[in-house]
Amino acid sequence: MRIEIVTAPTIEPITVAEAKTYCRIDSDLTDENALIGSLITAAREHIEVLTSRALAPQTVRLVLDKFPKYSKLPLPRFPLISVSTVDYDDADEAEQTWADSKYTVDPDGMPGAIYALEAWPATSPAPGSVRITYTCGYQIEDGEGEEASEIIPARAKQAIYYLVNHWYENRDTVIVGSIATKLPMAVESLIAPLKIYYRSPQ
Repeated sequence: MRIEIVTAPTIEPITVAEAKTYCRIDSDLTDENALIGSLITAAREHIEVLTSRALAPQTVRLVLDKFPKYSKLPLPRFPLISVSTVDYDDADEAEQTWADSKYTVDPDGMPGAIYALEAWPATSPAPGSVRITYTCGYQIEDGEGEEASEIIPARAKQAIYYLVNHWYENRDTVIVGSIATKLPMAVESLIAPLKIYYRSPQ
């Protein structure tokens, strides 16, 4: 199982200006903007992986080797907005698109899921034979991502601030005189309640 980004977010949960204010960086230092922007993106992506949430609207593709045994097929990256296509390689290794009349979408589950209304089709034994493309993500407060019905949790935004500040101040992999940790404790505490435990359907 793997998740591919089809269309990355066009806007981040926090702006460069907001991050610079939080990190107490002189707003006139525009040469730092690219670095701060990359840290924001990295922080968002990092938290998305750890929580199985999409913190900004994006289109992703879930790639599986086969359909599940049961009718339910959970989709990582809550909240689910819509499902675009369910594609698969049939037993003859020809690419097919499963009609949306043959499944229903539950966008409210944690995670969201699709449910087969009939038996899943037979697929090729080759890896990556099933590909589900869908849109997911929280609405950004300035109105971007209007398809999304849920606003990003405040604790997720705060975790991004913490990570950006931490990485900005500590740019080396190992800091002499400090204890190396995977995440600042404040970040781990913030995101712990946000974690959605996704189990692969295979």
